[in-house]
Amino acid sequence: MSQQNNVNIHKIERVDESFYFDTKSIYDLVIYHDAPHFYCVSYSAERNKFVLQADFTVPDTLSLRDVLTHTDIIKRDFRNVHYISSSAIQNIVPDAFYTDELAEELLGFHNALAPQHLLYKNNLELLQSQLVFAIDPIEIAAVRSRFPEVKFTHSGACLINYLSALAFQGKLLLVHFHQSSIELVLMYGKTCQLYNKYELRSQEDLMPILTQVVEQFSLEPTQLQVLLSGNIDLASAEENTLKQYFAKVYFAPRDRRFAYTYRIEDDAQAHKFIALYAASLCE
Repeated sequence: MSQQNNVNIHKIERVDESFYFDTKSIYDLVIYHDAPHFYCVSYSAERNKFVLQADFTVPDTLSLRDVLTHTDIIKRDFRNVHYISSSAIQNIVPDAFYTDELAEELLGFHNALAPQHLLYKNNLELLQSQLVFAIDPIEIAAVRSRFPEVKFTHSGACLINYLSALAFQGKLLLVHFHQSSIELVLMYGKTCQLYNKYELRSQEDLMPILTQVVEQFSLEPTQLQVLLSGNIDLASAEENTLKQYFAKVYFAPRDRRFAYTYRIEDDAQAHKFIALYAASLCE
């Protein structure tokens, strides 16, 4: 953030020094706003690696438009910009059934669409499907006020595409944390059994949701691999609670399809950014 808007703002940043003074290179940007957090990563097209990851904690008084307007680190031109949405209005549709003309009808089967909602889709190559989702136009206008050519990408598509290249055997449950919700992806090898988003009224809601999924799919807590990602800290109360129920709990590893500057490579918080790093895989 610029100095005049820097009151009560906390920033955790890993960045290659060249990002600040190299004004001629081509960079891509991925951003996600999960109030009070604002996350961003940047990719250098010339160096073929990610050179920036940052996590801002901003006051509630700053809107998304304010954050995008006054954050110094993104006050430059970018080749491609992805904005991550975690909209609960979403549906996964097999390619065999999907057409743009039917998108609204297909999304409306399981969701309450409002007339003002605008629809987007992301490719899920692993599932040979499209993730169709809706965003409120106010949110869209706020993002486009700073990045007119922005690409809207759903966090669920990012997570599924991230898991598509992850090396593991057996059954795996990814638990991706947001400020007041979680996304779950259940994989049997390379087959996706479940994707869904669940709202959390409090952290006490976490374990009932997970135990319900375990019972629904007849999973064995001592054998199931559980990956944690998103807005969860190392050695947090949530991690400790999960380890009391599941025997194999790990933080999601970095996606090795991409390269990263050394300042990012040694960061233990990589799990917080896996959805952002996978955004380009959803086009």
